[in-house]
Amino acid sequence: MLSRVRAELALDRFAGDVVSLIKAAPKPARQQTDQLISAFSTVGILWNISADSRRVDSWIDDLDDNFESLEIAASLIRRSAGDEGQDKKLVAQAIFSVILSLLPIDVEGPDSDEFGVADLGFASEGSKEYQLSARYERSRANRAAAIAIHGLVCRVCGFEFNSVYGPLARGYVEVHHLTPVSMMGEPRPVDPRTDLVPLCANCHRMVHRRWPPFSPEELSSARGD
Repeated sequence: MLSRVRAELALDRFAGDVVSLIKAAPKPARQQTDQLISAFSTVGILWNISADSRRVDSWIDDLDDNFESLEIAASLIRRSAGDEGQDKKLVAQAIFSVILSLLPIDVEGPDSDEFGVADLGFASEGSKEYQLSARYERSRANRAAAIAIHGLVCRVCGFEFNSVYGPLARGYVEVHHLTPVSMMGEPRPVDPRTDLVPLCANCHRMVHRRWPPFSPEELSSARGD
């Protein structure tokens, strides 16, 4: 018997600060939001988004800067009697990813392999060092979408953290940008379906043993797979 998991988020005039931030979101952020909506749709998410009670299909074409209220609903038709908790989590991830992609707070921690680090200290261990580094923004919203689409299994070696570490690693995998963030030149939309892949920590390190990084296919070949 089919059932539906649904979540709604309403940003009305009482959430004026958040609405103002969304209005001010630059074009690349709105393009990224369209990408996320499309990406989550591929795993079964159905969207109903409206601004001032008017349906919004595209954050670029249909959303002007004069709206006062915003309502976002995401739902998922369950096709089996599987884990209802995972379905609920997927819907929640989808709806909050859309909001996060439009707010100027969506920065992930740095990946050392995509930093250019200038070491200004001493080479001996244990001494105090000062480092100068360039930091590149990464999106938690894109990460959530990539995991929803590609799953938690390493694209190269097939390792899955939760199968080995149990609840400690629930939902964990590293997400690799096929085009390094530092090579993008300027902010641009990322498609979680084609630009991001899940990797285990070992394979993620190995793809970055070369610059530019190895592709997952090249690393698989190096492993003899």
